[in-house]
Amino acid sequence: MFAKSSIEAALEKEIAAQLEKLSQTQDTQEFDAIVDRIAKLQKLKSEESATNLAQITTEAKLKWDSRIKPPSMDSVLYTGANIFGIMWLARFEKLHVIKAQKALGFVMKPR
Repeated sequence: MFAKSSIEAALEKEIAAQLEKLSQTQDTQEFDAIVDRIAKLQKLKSEESATNLAQITTEAKLKWDSRIKPPSMDSVLYTGANIFGIMWLARFEKLHVIKAQKALGFVMKPR
């Protein structure tokens, strides 16, 4: 599913070598030592996998948070109403003269 890190690949290689050694071992003390080593390697491998998964999750979250967000509908409506009002005033001014102070009073001010 995810790409394996070099550490995880090395751990798998070492685990495979220990399993091969385990299949050829007859001595019980050496057998127990190999099993303990394999258990520790498996634990390291699972911790490495968890670290990789946490890192991938963090990267995905950062990517999601840094994307461009669309404007809210309130902003779009506010801007649209201002543009409509300015266009209406421009059209109205062609027919009737409006003093500049009154024309700018109709435009909404940002808050």
